[in-house]
Amino acid sequence: MPKPEALNLLLVTLDQLRADVLSGALAGIVPTPALDRLRAEGVSFANCFTAAVPCGPSRASLLTGLYAFNHRGIRNGAPVARHHATLATELRRLGREPLLFGYCDMAADPAERDPRDPDLATYELPARGFREIVEMRFEAPLAWIGHLRRRGYDLPEPLPARWFDLYRPVGEGLRAPALYRAEDSDTAFLTDRTLEALEARRDGVWSAHLTYIRPHPPLVAPAPWNRLAETARIPAPVPGGAAHPFRDAWFSAPSQFGLHWGFDGRCEALGPAAVADLRAVYLGLVAELDAHLGRILDWLDTTGQAGRTVLVLMADHGEMLGDQGYWGKDNVLAAAHQVPLLIRAPGAHAGRVVA
Repeated sequence: MPKPEALNLLLVTLDQLRADVLSGALAGIVPTPALDRLRAEGVSFANCFTAAVPCGPSRASLLTGLYAFNHRGIRNGAPVARHHATLATELRRLGREPLLFGYCDMAADPAERDPRDPDLATYELPARGFREIVEMRFEAPLAWIGHLRRRGYDLPEPLPARWFDLYRPVGEGLRAPALYRAEDSDTAFLTDRTLEALEARRDGVWSAHLTYIRPHPPLVAPAPWNRLAETARIPAPVPGGAAHPFRDAWFSAPSQFGLHWGFDGRCEALGPAAVADLRAVYLGLVAELDAHLGRILDWLDTTGQAGRTVLVLMADHGEMLGDQGYWGKDNVLAAAHQVPLLIRAPGAHAGRVVA
């Protein structure tokens, strides 16, 4: 087994992936050979829960090792004070350069910024210490926008202000395909750029944080992933629970407007057919993501990196996906908080499950 200082580190974060897609009611409906391989070759944690929801607080906890009531970034956009160490700052103390492919959903500490600093207008900054290799933030995916323009797509303008329009489907229905081809999707592009950057560094020791947007809504997928999941094989969501003040408050006003293009936020009005289609698109995005994770695993193998790389894969939080009528992750129920966690490392017990 290589010495710790000779090991690469690859932390992969998936956005809004439910735990039961890997092991549970939604497992096996779409092919996930890469995730299955990681479970077989590494250690999987059956009862891993995020420290907080939504994205910003959960990632702040993941990257600082603190509970939300300690780092105080309790909502998207709430800043995390500069004095908190992050995974990246601690890797730098070890002489490593932490690379970021994707986004961290962190807001700048206003105590150290001029009020006119444009960084104060976003909460999608890299956590302190990371070197941002690919500027692929959720609401301003500049690198991807440039790629799509070079590929000749007719995109909405102005960008990135109209970033949500990038996920407008072509055609009618909830399973209509995205405007971009599968080889140009956000997932494909981020994987391409990650492999390119790691290829240049493969002769040395590297540390990387790869953060995929998917399967986070808007729920739209490029062909053929949009039609991959068969609705007949997808179980219905957990039925609605008993009356409760939280439930009354949650449904008191429209929400989750970003669930799909044109959604009016009325989650209670989604009928069984629409729910089945949305769950199918979500699983199609999972399958697409898995295919590109497979490319990462193949590259580690073919370049001889696998035997000296610690790979940690998890989600920032889950997704209600229609359970009890809820969608999204702003919830108190387990489906929003339970996440997959897989660790593959030299010397780890293959196939072990930690309950």
